[in-house]
Amino acid sequence: MTYSRILYAVGLVLILILEWQVNTWPTLLILCLYIFLPIASILLSLFTRNRVTLKLQIPSGLEQGQTGDIILEAENLSRFAIPRVVARVSISNYLTGTTVEHRSEFPAAGRSVNRKTIHMVDAEIGRVDVVVTDLYITDALLLARFHVQANQHGSFLVEPPDIPVSILMGEATELEGSSQKYSDTESGHDVSETFDHRTYEPGDSIRSIHWKLSSKYDDLIVREYGKPVEYSVVLLAELAESSSAALESCVGYTVGISRCLLENGLLHTIAWYDAGADEYCSFNITNFETMESAILRMIVSCPHPGISESLARFLDDLEPSGQKKTLFYFTTNFDNGAMLQAAGQCTARAAIIGTRGRDTADDALSVDTLPEDCRLVSALRLDMKGDI
Repeated sequence: MTYSRILYAVGLVLILILEWQVNTWPTLLILCLYIFLPIASILLSLFTRNRVTLKLQIPSGLEQGQTGDIILEAENLSRFAIPRVVARVSISNYLTGTTVEHRSEFPAAGRSVNRKTIHMVDAEIGRVDVVVTDLYITDALLLARFHVQANQHGSFLVEPPDIPVSILMGEATELEGSSQKYSDTESGHDVSETFDHRTYEPGDSIRSIHWKLSSKYDDLIVREYGKPVEYSVVLLAELAESSSAALESCVGYTVGISRCLLENGLLHTIAWYDAGADEYCSFNITNFETMESAILRMIVSCPHPGISESLARFLDDLEPSGQKKTLFYFTTNFDNGAMLQAAGQCTARAAIIGTRGRDTADDALSVDTLPEDCRLVSALRLDMKGDI
């Protein structure tokens, strides 16, 4: 716009010089038109600016790596065309900390609805906030701009993909004596606690048959196990500040393992530290609905600037009851000392996202390295026979 004003000023000076030198009616007419037309265009833009409204349309939700469209819909209620509508849009991801600014400009015909599409490519996991930070119209010669109130913003979630996970494990049961609290209304998998007895039904495990009671009642009686309110297996995600790909993978691997554990009938806990809310978040995963709730809460969390804040909160949260936990720890910044401390209090296994921290890993610990971009993984294999 500054460039247009300079050109206009230079043209005006040249016409004035021409009029002063020639001083004829054609040059006078040119001078009048050169002054009058921009003024008329500016006044027309000033009149129509309050007749422009903008609506923002965003995706309802995406999966990591997908492409989504953000649509700007400008409606011109006046009968006069607007030469240029300019909108500045800010797209921010709360989890990865990335922000992208877009500038969109398009004409708006009179009494019409005009659309401009912003293509969001390779969506990152997290909550995406879309805000129209500025909206204005210009005259035909780009000499003046008039700001219009937009007040348009929205957000949507980008969820992690479904990572194929193969888990080698024994029968999906909780560790014996692994919980101090049990449900009074639902049965579960903890073999150390009896919830109820009932007659045998096709599909029941032979291991659950209570042989003494079966011989007494002359019928097969099975034992229903207790459902622990606390679970021995904990998936801990360390959302420390790192690259966007590493943070996405930290969430993606945690969710992928959780989904596979649930499919194998193993109830567990997902935990992490949210620096934005200064909260240690812990979700007991009993079904796919509770897993979805945990995912939606995790991807709107804010990374912390430390190294092992989530692990420290987890160790502080361990009850001094002697309960043995099995910890699967996903991190982008490996802290060997903190992991050794965890290994002294529970069965611990770490997965380092990317290559950082690998040189400090202790040989006595069970440590895996995973790609920094979880979309590069065709399948993930995890042996848990020794842990559960």
